[in-house]
Amino acid sequence: METLKKINILFTLVLAFSISACQKDGPLDSGDENLAADDIELVLASEFDTNDENPAFGKASLQTDDDTEVRVDDNLTTDTDRNRIMDTDSTTKVYFVRMTFGRLEGDTTATDVVDWSGSLQVNKGAIVVRKTIKFERGDRLDLPRESRQELNFKAFTVTRYDGIAFAIVDDPALDLDGILTVNAGQFSTTFSFSELDSLGFLQEVGADEISIISHSKFAAPFAGGFFTGHWYRVTGNSGGFEGRWISPDSDKVGHLKGRWGKGRRGSREMHGKIINDDGTFIGKLNGEWGYNRTQGRRGWLAGKYVNRSNQTVGTFKGHFHTGTPEDRKGFMAGRWKERRSLSN
Repeated sequence: METLKKINILFTLVLAFSISACQKDGPLDSGDENLAADDIELVLASEFDTNDENPAFGKASLQTDDDTEVRVDDNLTTDTDRNRIMDTDSTTKVYFVRMTFGRLEGDTTATDVVDWSGSLQVNKGAIVVRKTIKFERGDRLDLPRESRQELNFKAFTVTRYDGIAFAIVDDPALDLDGILTVNAGQFSTTFSFSELDSLGFLQEVGADEISIISHSKFAAPFAGGFFTGHWYRVTGNSGGFEGRWISPDSDKVGHLKGRWGKGRRGSREMHGKIINDDGTFIGKLNGEWGYNRTQGRRGWLAGKYVNRSNQTVGTFKGHFHTGTPEDRKGFMAGRWKERRSLSN
């Protein structure tokens, strides 16, 4: 009973995440959006500044994306004792997962309706529903639900994608290897809880794709989360990226924007900037990227982000599917983890 009580307390996991504000300066100069191949080196060689910005870098489409995630009122994830979460047993592990499926980079020419209806199941612990992502008419979660270990859903895509943000609360009292089973339309697979420690999964499903990003934490204060958005080509092996910087429980934190390409010595670099939802500077991104040899326009990205004093405060890792210069869409998703306070 004591173990069950601890799991119940965890159901409405709300993590505290704060970022200190710094002095405001002028907005970032977005520069030429159609860089020539020879110019990308100069962009990558220069550092992004530490100034504050307009919210979402002044781009309406990024702010519109923020409105497509809706918090779920789930009968089995409601608990009035939320403030006790920090006092729970630190040996209890929680896995945060973001699953998106469909035309991840968008395709306005698609006409076929794809049925992704299915379920999420765990063999131990409990599923904590957080948010739906880009759900439209006909898409729904089967609520109220009866089992803490299963969530059924209906979802259909054509030109865009849908998704679900959820968490899994482990049950340390059960001497059993945890398993998550994902059934989504024609896609079906399983992941061990140990794989969910730091999962970056991207796979074709017919003409569509499914992306699953996850990270884990113990039931104690933690700073980390997700990012998602567009990774697009401008010319050759160079381009830009932009999207959202998301807290671990899938509440929006801010936005990111940057460039990727080849540096002076031929290295594959990416550099950018992160801001809070009010435009306050969070950090500068410095990393590298590469294509997966057997997956065409799909690839990986990884690196660190630094504060105003150029001190490393966190790391990030993810995957992308490059969009074309014409559509300037593409797709990227990943996770980030803070190493130390962002107070400088």
